[in-house]
Amino acid sequence: MRKHGLLLLILLAGIQVLVAEVISVPGLGKPDSLTLFKDRLYITDQEKVQIYSLQGSKPVLIKTFGRAGEGPAEFKVSAIDRIGLRIIVREENILVNSWGKLSTFSKDGTFIEEKKVLLTPHAQFLKPVGNKYVGYIRANLDNVNYFFVHFFDPITLQKEKEICRMIGYIANNSIDIMWFALLFKNDTRRGPIYQVCNDRLFVVGDDCRIFIYDQQGKEFRSFSVHDYEKLEITEDFKKEVMAYLEKRAPNIFRNAKRNGHFPRYLPLRSFRVDDGKLYVQTFKREKEKSEFYIFDLDGKLIRKVMAPIREAEFLVDYPFTIANGKIYQVTENEDTEEWELHIDNI
Repeated sequence: MRKHGLLLLILLAGIQVLVAEVISVPGLGKPDSLTLFKDRLYITDQEKVQIYSLQGSKPVLIKTFGRAGEGPAEFKVSAIDRIGLRIIVREENILVNSWGKLSTFSKDGTFIEEKKVLLTPHAQFLKPVGNKYVGYIRANLDNVNYFFVHFFDPITLQKEKEICRMIGYIANNSIDIMWFALLFKNDTRRGPIYQVCNDRLFVVGDDCRIFIYDQQGKEFRSFSVHDYEKLEITEDFKKEVMAYLEKRAPNIFRNAKRNGHFPRYLPLRSFRVDDGKLYVQTFKREKEKSEFYIFDLDGKLIRKVMAPIREAEFLVDYPFTIANGKIYQVTENEDTEEWELHIDNI
């Protein structure tokens, strides 16, 4: 009997570990992204940034800054897809990427300065690496759409050195339907084209390959998730993608139907870098879980896991981030019409 009781306690302890922490988050309207820094959670919500303290048993809103407009501490978001702000939280300050400018705030949300971004503003997501910024632009050359990853001068924000380029969603009048579906209303190809950690730059390329560059822009390693498993695009998945485009963007759907094609294999869904690890999300799903490959910063596979990631709709995850070995994701509770923060182990 004592052995059975001990076994029951062990099982219950295991269940507690697996249960996600779910906490109501006040004050959110339409969150776009999450950033965790120490005991504070920063959530971008269209033209504003909300700062929450996670010290207690539930998130406490301690500061909101930003509003719609063109003046200091005011932001514009893309009129095309309404993807909101993107921020980088550092030890000394907060950098806010918005339409046409890069703004600097103190850690408590006090405005410091802003710099105009003169190049295609909808295609910028500037991040510090070494003593420069890295960002990208979209451009067409010889009837091919490219994404160019560049170093930018930290003072003038003018592009300096091209690091790499990748073929985008249009080449010779043919649309890569999968690429375009990810770009449309999804940050998979709109921010996480690259990540920065420990002054290393990680860039997603073709064939699910991730390239690693140093702070001078020199490539010193690359690896492909396709070395482990290739996920073919099924006919059922193609139908779901086309139905999604037809519903969300009828004009794009008609063009894709006329001039589009699907690649044979699925691309990466997203990737994050935190705490000395690279988390690569694929399109393999089981119920409300997504597959992740976890690598060290040299590209060595640590393990592969299925982790809880909840979708707002087909192809679109609710905003999430990964920090300290946990997934932080905000989702909308359709019954209570409130936003909730889910905290899960990964």
